[in-house]
Amino acid sequence: MSAENLNYEEGAEKAKRLARELGHFGLIYRKTLMPDLSPESDSHHSWSLGLIGYELACTFEPELNAYKVYLFCGVHDLPELISGDESTLLMTQEDHQQKAINDAEALEQLGPLIDAPHIYEALLEFEKLDSPEAKFAYWLDKLMTMLSHFFDGGDNLRAMGITTKADIDAWHDTILIKLNTNAPDTPKSAVVIFDLIFNEMRENSGLTD
Repeated sequence: MSAENLNYEEGAEKAKRLARELGHFGLIYRKTLMPDLSPESDSHHSWSLGLIGYELACTFEPELNAYKVYLFCGVHDLPELISGDESTLLMTQEDHQQKAINDAEALEQLGPLIDAPHIYEALLEFEKLDSPEAKFAYWLDKLMTMLSHFFDGGDNLRAMGITTKADIDAWHDTILIKLNTNAPDTPKSAVVIFDLIFNEMRENSGLTD
């Protein structure tokens, strides 16, 4: 589009609309906690995931497009503007299947809501999980959930019903099936770091044998 055809008034309206919708995104609270033990918002999760993903991609996977990793991390949870956040800690395989259906419906409804084609296109590209950048972001998203449980020594983990190592192992087995099914051949560092974080959380969260 040439400069003379640009509609800046339309751009101003788009900026206001996105600010409003993304403001709602910051009011969706997750089961995970901040270091001060207040609930984490979707916007903080996506922002911190993006920065961590960018840093890890640059450090361990220099062949990846780290800017695309950052973008995918930023957009990956936007369908929760429709569906809200759901904790997956105690989900069964059937629960995960139903969540996938709900997520697909939310993704379809999101486009008209935000009316931001470039953002929506990035989200659709992420959802395909057919690029190493998307797979990298997908695995790190699951890793981020675990990181929050280091802030309180596992108190919140136990409050959500995960009290034994068998409980967290069941979650681990279920989430690995999902990760390996949806995003096989993920860049190695995401898989290795996921395992390192999980093993440390398992041993240092006060879970009983």
